Amino acid sequence: MEPTPGSTLAALALVESALAGIDHAQRDALRCAERLELVSVGRRVLKRLDALVLVLVGEADHANASMIARGTPLSSWLALTGDTSSREAAGIVFAGKDLTRNPTVQEAAVAGQVSVGQARSIVKVLDELPTLDARQQLAATRHLVAQAGSKPAKELRGMADAVLRAVAPAKAPSPAEMDARLAAQRVRALSRRSLTWRPDGEGSVWFEGALPVLEAETFTRLIDAHVQSDRRQGRDHAADRNGPGSMRSLAQRRADALMRLLREHQRARRTPRLSADRPRIVITMREADLQERAVAAGVLASGEPIPAGELRRLLCDADLIPAILGGPSAVLDWGLTHRTVRDDQRQALGLRDGQCQFPRCSAPDAQCDAHHVLPWQQGGRTDLDNLILLCPHHHGLCEPRPPHPDGNTPDQWDITRNEEGFTFLPPRTHDARRTPLPANGPPCDPPP
Repeated sequence: MEPTPGSTLAALALVESALAGIDHAQRDALRCAERLELVSVGRRVLKRLDALVLVLVGEADHANASMIARGTPLSSWLALTGDTSSREAAGIVFAGKDLTRNPTVQEAAVAGQVSVGQARSIVKVLDELPTLDARQQLAATRHLVAQAGSKPAKELRGMADAVLRAVAPAKAPSPAEMDARLAAQRVRALSRRSLTWRPDGEGSVWFEGALPVLEAETFTRLIDAHVQSDRRQGRDHAADRNGPGSMRSLAQRRADALMRLLREHQRARRTPRLSADRPRIVITMREADLQERAVAAGVLASGEPIPAGELRRLLCDADLIPAILGGPSAVLDWGLTHRTVRDDQRQALGLRDGQCQFPRCSAPDAQCDAHHVLPWQQGGRTDLDNLILLCPHHHGLCEPRPPHPDGNTPDQWDITRNEEGFTFLPPRTHDARRTPLPANGPPCDPPP
């Protein structure tokens, strides 16, 4: 089909031709600022192309084009003609439907004002709202599109009540209605709770489940507290698990935290008794191997084998091999008591900030550090007005660096405080004028 000038096909063909004509070797001589400009332009183009493709999918689905032209459902046609699984293809079709249901949202996405994820969140929020007249519906849509400039898709998803308060206050739920809705939501969540596991035959057991949000919060905060404690003690490397010098991912850190919790639970003898005895791990092995400090592998009662190293660890927990508790870190911890944040301060800081305060970061409280705005070694007090929550990545970004050998101050992110709160000053290489950026604030504004 010959593309008509100005048509969608002509534009896409032009983009495809332009991409094919790129001289990739030309980028070797680019300066750093030019590389970042390329990234910015590429992201803008990709954002608009993603939206356009989904709009095209939605329009094709609405016209039943795939069945008429190819005798095949659209999701199946997508899977057969591209590197896409059937499940991914179905997701693309659903996303296309979402994007084309609201012309204002579709227009904003194609224009690059909102991302595909933000657009889908906006459509879902609009679906949750009670019946509104045309003027209110348009106002709600525009309000959400405007909010997308400062909120990621996840935060937009929870803005239904805030939108109602902005465009139709009379229809906003009362405190009693909100409470009833949350109570019903908890009942549904409790009915969906589950926990399943299955051995994979390769030495691992896979877990899958769901908890109501309250209990899940307790669980995730407990895990993340152990993760942060582990990280602060410098246990970044896991040579005994993943090879010399390897770094653990966040998922691996969380798994390590859960295993640590289980070990502590066993040592504290908190497990309920079964048949007049507490549950135990049964290991099958030769008595001679046990007497030789367990140099051989063992077999659990389930029949799953475990290596000798893990067997020795279990024997340590069973007090069959003496365990040495404590160590030099305890002395180090005592030496830092005057600069570290107390538990009550940390709780107050979590309530005040709620998440990492670096602009546009959404790392939750449990994954953040308490950062001294004026460094402790420079006389900064460990008081709330000199503390701010930062995730590890942005903590490192804002931690004061030593002066250059030539005496010049390093060009880096700085934090200041005024009557309105904390602000972040970007490096001059990021913004020559160092325009102050406001801190994040709590993740959600409380209802009035």
